[in-house]
Amino acid sequence: MKPERINNFKLDVNPAKKILFIAGFPPPASGQLIMQKKMYDLIKAEDKKLISLNFTSDSRDFSKTSIKKVVKLIQIFFKITQDGLFAQREIGKVYYSLSGPKKSALVKDLLIGIPLNLFFKKKLILQVHAGGYNRSFVESQFLFFLLKWIYRNLEHLLCLTEYQKRELTFLKAKNSTIIYNFCDDKILDAALLAENSRPILRLLSVGHLNENKGIVECIRLAALLKDHNIDFTWRFVGSFQHNAFEARVREMVTSFNLAQNIIFENEISHDQIAGKYAEADFLVFLSNGPEGQPVVLIEALMVAKAVIIAKDVCGIGEYIKNGYNGFLFDDYKDILPMLIGYDKRSFETIRSNARKTYLEFFSVKKFSQKVSILFEKPFEGAGFSDNQ
Repeated sequence: MKPERINNFKLDVNPAKKILFIAGFPPPASGQLIMQKKMYDLIKAEDKKLISLNFTSDSRDFSKTSIKKVVKLIQIFFKITQDGLFAQREIGKVYYSLSGPKKSALVKDLLIGIPLNLFFKKKLILQVHAGGYNRSFVESQFLFFLLKWIYRNLEHLLCLTEYQKRELTFLKAKNSTIIYNFCDDKILDAALLAENSRPILRLLSVGHLNENKGIVECIRLAALLKDHNIDFTWRFVGSFQHNAFEARVREMVTSFNLAQNIIFENEISHDQIAGKYAEADFLVFLSNGPEGQPVVLIEALMVAKAVIIAKDVCGIGEYIKNGYNGFLFDDYKDILPMLIGYDKRSFETIRSNARKTYLEFFSVKKFSQKVSILFEKPFEGAGFSDNQ
């Protein structure tokens, strides 16, 4: 097989050897898990092997520690060790993705990193999907120091954005590749995509409802809209991660008299979400970080109906261009004039450019081609169609 190059790096993988995936798949609904599953599904059955990291099916339980999780983590440690001792000849590359800057995630990545470092140092493709690997977001500086030490001089680093690549220079990776996230292209009813002729403003926010996602800023912006007598609904699709924060947000909704305007919905499946973007005028994403590459923005680009309003954090400005395919703001108060006058402006060019951005960078076809090159494995072929 003639080796292909990606970022001027040649992967010397024996086509007879397997890719060992150490990965978790949905549920819960998570951009990282969805991306891992797509990578895994693209590779032919005879070319892959899996050590499953499915710890929970409840997004509220995603980052919590339990005895059951600890036991499973120890079992995973020994499975990787077993493959390292007895299956070296059949494994060409190993894929693993770091889990994030929270303390429990750092512990998991450290424990799994021990056998990876011992047995698969030169075969490891390490992906970093989560953002926040810096002093501003990591919950334990000591664990962060250990993580930097155990994964140092990494063979191959897989990143989502240039911003993330710069953030991860501490790993001193010998080679690095950037592969953008993706979402499936959905064919939607033309009536859903038609220009909104109703006087009510429809806003949408999608994702986990926690403090760093800018939910408090969203509620304050909603209060400003209420003060200006704007008729609107704001739908939040996602689940609260902490009871105390949920109580705080619901109290704000009550105190600002927004009960008739704000709608909280539990997270829904990845296959059902497209209709929500089609029904909204704006997708509001006011995260304060950390972020890798939010799937919510890619989904909005794909549907090209809800105009994106976002904060320029963690590399979002690399693909959301202000005034071209969406709008970027630093302060939620600056968004108000656009929303007040939304019915007097045309956003068709913005929507058209959003769709172009999706097709150029975030389609399943683009993603699949890059995955095939990265792993030097032909994919199944069912992951995309020619018109994507």
